[in-house]
Amino acid sequence: LQAETIDRPKHGNASWSLSLKNNSKIVALPLNENIRSKGFNIIMVDEFGFPHHKDMNEMLEKVLAPMVFTKREGVDEDPTDIGNQIIISSTATFKWNDYYDKYVEYKEKMENGDEDYDVIVYDFIDGLKGGKFENKTVLDEYRSADPITRKMEYLNIFPDDTNGFITYKLLDEK
Repeated sequence: LQAETIDRPKHGNASWSLSLKNNSKIVALPLNENIRSKGFNIIMVDEFGFPHHKDMNEMLEKVLAPMVFTKREGVDEDPTDIGNQIIISSTATFKWNDYYDKYVEYKEKMENGDEDYDVIVYDFIDGLKGGKFENKTVLDEYRSADPITRKMEYLNIFPDDTNGFITYKLLDEK
């Protein structure tokens, strides 16, 4: 990546940007209402399951989606162009989370033949097989994790909440 940059990353008031030789730019912004009126071709929201905003799906629909409306110049002639995109990623969380709702929505769209959506799921076994993780360290951590953490952090499974008197959902409410 460094070889393809024009200059060092630049820091703005609440953002970072990196200009590339192919006239592209990578911009990192905080996820809040103040980012409205910007335009992007690809938006990547990491850790979507851990709310940066009270309603992540509302933020996605009302703030982020309009930011990818503008078509890029010259793409009509490019057969490899896949259009503007919003990519959301996260570790699995509880089923009452906005991320789970979006995961189910996208899976249903895919099952109904909508090729504009894709759901890709990786778990820690994929990382072990691909040589991305230190096997002993990850296996030790997996074995010592509680069942909920195993499901979410290691197996990428969305668990139901506990049936305890004090639930995770109750703890999450602010």
